[in-house]
Amino acid sequence: MIRIVLATIAGLALTGLAVAQSKKASPTPEEAKAKVDANKVAICKDAKKYLADEKAKGFCLEDYKEAAKLTCTPQTSKQVTQLAKRCNKASRPKPPPTPDPAAPAPK
Repeated sequence: MIRIVLATIAGLALTGLAVAQSKKASPTPEEAKAKVDANKVAICKDAKKYLADEKAKGFCLEDYKEAAKLTCTPQTSKQVTQLAKRCNKASRPKPPPTPDPAAPAPK
């Protein structure tokens, strides 16, 4: 009988703890929006870094110039990301093939 009572008390305590954790885990709408906005800014900064790296390689100069004019905010994140996507899809010249050292020399 005591075991049943103790098991019931332990079960209720664990259930109460789980309910308290689930209520605590859900952020308010303002917190959720702030987190989304922070992620948008981080993605924007990554896209600008990608464009800067591509510019250093000699590619996507126009996209880089457009992105450089924009400040990373949640509102401009989509524009900068689209510039990075356009740069990524742009065709680039293929490097010349490296000769295979095991292949015989051409005559």
